[in-house]
Amino acid sequence: MPSAAFPTALRDLRARIPGPWRTPLMTLVAAWLVLLVGFASDWGAMARQWWDISTYNHMLLIPPVEVWLVWQRRSQLARLAPAAWWPGLVLAAGAAFVWLLGGVSGLDLARQAGVVALLGACVPLLLGPRVTMALCFPLFYLVFMVLRGGTGEAAPDGHGRDHHCADPRERYSRRDRRGLH
Repeated sequence: MPSAAFPTALRDLRARIPGPWRTPLMTLVAAWLVLLVGFASDWGAMARQWWDISTYNHMLLIPPVEVWLVWQRRSQLARLAPAAWWPGLVLAAGAAFVWLLGGVSGLDLARQAGVVALLGACVPLLLGPRVTMALCFPLFYLVFMVLRGGTGEAAPDGHGRDHHCADPRERYSRRDRRGLH
C-alpha cells in the first residue's frame, strides 16, 4: 500500500467503527500496548517458549484465534454501548497481584498468568460488564496462552524436566543413566 493511501485507509477504518466504540476501543488498544511494552520480558518469554518448544508450537495460533472469536461477535458487539466500569479495577488488581507473586517467587507460570489476566481484565475495566459478557468465551480462551506442565526441555543435569515420557524405554534409560535401577 503506498504511503499516501495509508492515512486514507486509517480514516476509512475509523469511519467503520461505530461512534460509541471509537474512544473506548482506542483506550483499550492503548492499554494493551502499554501492557505489551511494560511486560515485554514476560510476553517475550512466552513467545520464545511457543516458538522454541515443539510441544507448544500450536500456541502461536491462539492470538489469531482470539481475534477471530471477537470478529465473529462484531455485529452483536456493535449493538452494545461500551462504558468504563470501576469494579474492573478489582480484577486488574488481582491479576497484577498474581504477576507480583510470580515475580517474587520466581514462578514464571504465575507471572505469565498474571500478565495474560491483566490483558483480559482491561476489557471489563474499559468496556464494561455488558461487553465483557458478550466476550465471555474469547476472554476465557485467553487461559490457553499460559503454559502448563513441563517444558520438555532438558534440565541442567541433562535429564528432561517432564516426569513422564511417551516411550517407556526412554524413562528407564533415564533412570539407568542416573544410577537408579
